[in-house]
Amino acid sequence: MFEEENDAEREAELQQEENFLTKGEHFEATPDILPEHLERYKQEIVWSKEHHARMQAVWREIERLPRNGKVLLVNMVYRGLPGHANFPNVSPELQKYYFAAQTGGQVLTEAEEFVPAQFGYYFGLEPGDERLEVINPKLGQPIEVNPADYGAIILTGSEAMMTWVDEQPEREEVGMINTTKEFLKRVKFAGVPMLGICFGSQIYASINSGKVDWISQDPECRTPEFGPSVIHLTEEGLKDSIFERLPQRFGVIANHSQHVTSLPRDAVVLASNETSPVQAVRFAPGVYTIQNHPEATNVTTDVSRAMLGDKLAEVGLHPEEAKARVLSIDTHLARTIFANFLKIASKI
Repeated sequence: MFEEENDAEREAELQQEENFLTKGEHFEATPDILPEHLERYKQEIVWSKEHHARMQAVWREIERLPRNGKVLLVNMVYRGLPGHANFPNVSPELQKYYFAAQTGGQVLTEAEEFVPAQFGYYFGLEPGDERLEVINPKLGQPIEVNPADYGAIILTGSEAMMTWVDEQPEREEVGMINTTKEFLKRVKFAGVPMLGICFGSQIYASINSGKVDWISQDPECRTPEFGPSVIHLTEEGLKDSIFERLPQRFGVIANHSQHVTSLPRDAVVLASNETSPVQAVRFAPGVYTIQNHPEATNVTTDVSRAMLGDKLAEVGLHPEEAKARVLSIDTHLARTIFANFLKIASKI
């Protein structure tokens, strides 16, 4: 009898967890989760699971990528994630939602674990899938892998700033920047399909004679593009298959203080907005960079707001404005870019 009661309790617990991961139930408002955001959080969990399922369908459609069939993720994120001891402002409830939406429920707080889980989930892969390989070029050590072996390469964002190479050359992140730039020169020569995201877009532009600078030139107030934003496709963007099934204007998550300010002549700008005119670029067939974050959800704005706390005001962004942005724009359509990129990579 006792065992039956335990089994029933465990089954109820599992059902509750399933309801959370699939429907976003059992949320409670906390200082960093506003009541009016709860319905959006629930919807975002649903959207994330739907996207994961669509990506699995794309894998079945293409069967495998060329060469070794793997996606190489170049993870340039340094900090821990929500739940890390460095960010005590993020409540357990917000952490739980964040992991449910970003990784399918995997609770991982170190960048070396979380970022691959996040990208793996959004690329339709389950934990431990051998089709995703990860390198973490954080110590300035040479990257030994041969880019020509891979079916596709993804460059993540980073907390690093490209201008630190000249402004603060003593920083340890500069070693990572220089190491990654050398690797990307080999990526360019190999002609492997590549998608660079946020900082990934900036560092790739830098090896192609592009320039990167602060969005704001005021050193006392580095106002970033932060939270949900809207980009619009150029004429070339409307024709490019990386944006197939996306409208001319759509929402994205942005979180950057620097952006690309110039490009080589043969680079094609595919998307833009008033804050950062270079929002998406095609450098070569199958080689794209995107200044925003298709892998992020609207709750990323709340997570970042909680993590940064009063530091938001230091960069010219009022915390109340950051709260309001969570509900201002739907951004889930941007994840379509991943499906489109996978299809493109399968043909190169």
